[in-house]
Amino acid sequence: MSDKRTFRGSLSIDETAALRKAGRLRWAFDRGFVPVMAGGVTSYPDAIVNPLSAPTVATTTYTVDFLLQNPTRVTAQVNSLVMQNFFIDKVFNTGGDVQGGAVLYQQASVLDVYTDRDVERVQPGAEFPVVTGARIAPLVAAVEKFGGKFPVTDEAKRRNDVSRVTNQIRRLSNTITRKLHQRGLAELEAAVTAFTRTEAVATKWITAAEAEAAKVKKIETPMVGILKAIARLEKDEMGYVFDTLIIHPVQAVYGRVFYTDDAGFKSALSDLGVTNLIVTPRAKEGSGLLVAGRQVGEMRLEEPLRTITEREGAPEMREQTWVQTAVNPVFLVTDPYAALELTGI
Repeated sequence: MSDKRTFRGSLSIDETAALRKAGRLRWAFDRGFVPVMAGGVTSYPDAIVNPLSAPTVATTTYTVDFLLQNPTRVTAQVNSLVMQNFFIDKVFNTGGDVQGGAVLYQQASVLDVYTDRDVERVQPGAEFPVVTGARIAPLVAAVEKFGGKFPVTDEAKRRNDVSRVTNQIRRLSNTITRKLHQRGLAELEAAVTAFTRTEAVATKWITAAEAEAAKVKKIETPMVGILKAIARLEKDEMGYVFDTLIIHPVQAVYGRVFYTDDAGFKSALSDLGVTNLIVTPRAKEGSGLLVAGRQVGEMRLEEPLRTITEREGAPEMREQTWVQTAVNPVFLVTDPYAALELTGI
């Protein structure tokens, strides 16, 4: 006679083995329990089933059904997650509109510093000299559209699988953030290359850190390269002031080691006027970007971050709802001399 008992919760590995020998594991999953995996992690054939109820909101908690019927809440979540690690707005100025899918702009150059003709001493009643400058050809930056979508099955909606939907929103947010950072820095790197805005550093930061640890003096510190970059900026006479440094996490480690800790590193930078340190994997390893914050160019949005939800229709009819988020940015570097790349750090 077969055992018709119903099992609840989870079983240990020993209990699972005993059930397998008894021939009862074949129907165990239909009775509401699952075996414990090695390492103590319980596996489930699907998400926890919760009863379907009306959309509810309790303080900051809401159901999957509520999210799907209110896509602006998804946009708010994505926007909140994006802004947590967003730094490109500290490099590019934001604002301004976009018409016709592109922006017409001019890049500043050394020709903008002085007029072609010098001013002259003017006698009383005499005519002033006409001073002019070279006209720079305008450039065009086209709008790009980035976005993605993910499905929410009817099962996830019925079971109110908030964690799965939240995880998808977080992934999408991180990917949008990464793409905006990649595009912004790519435009800046292109301008740095085009205008040869690089300054080679004589001593790598890792070499300086090792020398400091060994108490070997008479070697360049990480700040020497930055001082040389500032001197070059002053020679350009463009009126910019470097206040932002963008570096890879590897270089950040050596900078912190040399100056004992993060606070010491930031203090040394601050003494030179660099008050904003951005550490990101999007930066090139072995290099650093010195920037006059929010002066190198602009980031404009033809269409801001937005989300739509749509029930999947024919011909697939897979009983799921699609959540789609997109943004239409355009990046333009108007002042390439407001940036300088430190190489060999």
